[in-house]
Amino acid sequence: MKLYSIFLTFLFIISLIFISSLASAATDSDRTLGDEDSAVTMEVFTDFQGPFDAKWWNNTLPLIEEKYVSTDKINIVFKYFPLSSHSNAFDRARAAECAAEQGDFFKFADEFYERLSFNYDYEDFVELAKENDMNIPVFEICFYSSNTENRISKDSNEAMERGFNGVPTFYVGGQEIAGSQPYSTFEEAIEEALRKVEGGSDPRIVTCKDSDNGKDYELSGKTSYSFEGQRKTHEDFCIDNKTLIEGYCEDRKFSNISYECEHGCLNGYCLPKPVKGFRHAYWTCYDGDNQTSEDNSSCKTYETWKSYAREYCEDNCLDGKCGVNSFSISKECNAGFNDEDKENGKDKEDNDDSDFNEIDNNETDDKEIPLVCENSCPLDDKCYPFGYRKVKKFCSDEGLFVSQFESEVTCENNFECSSNVCISNNCVSQSLIDKIFNWFRNLFG
Repeated sequence: MKLYSIFLTFLFIISLIFISSLASAATDSDRTLGDEDSAVTMEVFTDFQGPFDAKWWNNTLPLIEEKYVSTDKINIVFKYFPLSSHSNAFDRARAAECAAEQGDFFKFADEFYERLSFNYDYEDFVELAKENDMNIPVFEICFYSSNTENRISKDSNEAMERGFNGVPTFYVGGQEIAGSQPYSTFEEAIEEALRKVEGGSDPRIVTCKDSDNGKDYELSGKTSYSFEGQRKTHEDFCIDNKTLIEGYCEDRKFSNISYECEHGCLNGYCLPKPVKGFRHAYWTCYDGDNQTSEDNSSCKTYETWKSYAREYCEDNCLDGKCGVNSFSISKECNAGFNDEDKENGKDKEDNDDSDFNEIDNNETDDKEIPLVCENSCPLDDKCYPFGYRKVKKFCSDEGLFVSQFESEVTCENNFECSSNVCISNNCVSQSLIDKIFNWFRNLFG
């Protein structure tokens, strides 16, 4: 009977894992109308219990779809902004997100905007999922998932950070539109956004001055120009997190161009390549002295840790050799951007150590350090990976070999124990393992 209960429990766990594997988290594309590669994206922050949201959905959206979405000029991304004053709004957003996982976001949205006053409960949402032939176990797991709640909160926080305080709120081409405005308001904003993206010079502009002196994509600039007798200003801006609209002057005329930023777009300029950093370093000097250093409060570049090691080992000598003999770094993190590179708007290639495990010792800057290891441990002129066992020691994630633990010591991995067995976060003694093996030998003859 006990074995039968264990077997049923095992089957239950396997079933849960299988059902969970059927679900894949919804993405923006699951809540998007139109071609994702369209020139312009319009974001809609909505509340599924908002009367003005429903008005826009039923009256204005069809007109925008017909003229701009169906012709692949724009796409529309829907985001959640349930107001606390609408008691059913958050649960509606939960259900819509779970429907998005299975490709039915817009069916649920249609339902919710049609029945603003209806107070849906959990059973109502499940019944709606059944009507749309959805996978019910997957829907149910999703509905109470923290990932679903986090997604809704993420969108709401984004709206508040942008200063939005009501629904619906729209964002298109750098312009905010608050409330269910007439179709003409959206038409004007979309046309302006399309004009900016398409770029091109205008012959009516007769004077032009650009603060970043042309097409400098890694510096946010401002272009001032006169247009039909009026002074106007264009500030470089991002239409999404990767596309920059760069203004510039050409033959004393204003032009703008759409540019795809490799590492992202922020505040009107393309972000430079991020600099990889590390939180932990370990080094040994020629005389055998060594130092372990860790900084969990900040992220330091390889060059910074290396300078610490050089300073520490400067006067540590053996047989006429002084300085650092071996050096390792681990616990990778993002150190942001190199200040000098960001100021100049350029990246330095020698800051990019992203591909090394053992660094090429032919580099001029590293001649005095014979061995440099990343996420590994230096020993006997080699770099060994984490967990490698050698002479009753193992390569730890601190970048150095440490002695294996004896029995009853807390552990996380088998290789940390001298017996190579870690059970329930404790090292098992070799003698106990021998007794168990002997018992099996005696049992089976």
